[in-house]
Amino acid sequence: MIFLTGCKKTYEPVYYPNKHDLTEYIEGPKFTSVEEARAWVNKINRLMSDRDWDYEIGVNCKPSKYGDIQICEETIK
Repeated sequence: MIFLTGCKKTYEPVYYPNKHDLTEYIEGPKFTSVEEARAWVNKINRLMSDRDWDYEIGVNCKPSKYGDIQICEETIK
C-alpha cells in the first residue's frame, strides 16, 4: 500500500514600509504556518511604526534566475 502525503507549505512574508514604493522591503524568514508569518509582519510593523505600509506572504516560494525575484505558488495576505 502506498500513501501519498502532501508537501508541507512554507510561508515567506515580505514587509513594505511604504505601499507606494515596493522597491523598499524587508524579507522575513520561512515559516511553517501563515499565522506565524502574519505575526512576524505585525511585529515588524510595531517596531518600524510605518503609517502607510503593506505586506504579502508567498506560499512555497522558490528563487528565480532573475536576481532576488521569488516564484511562489500563491501570494496571500
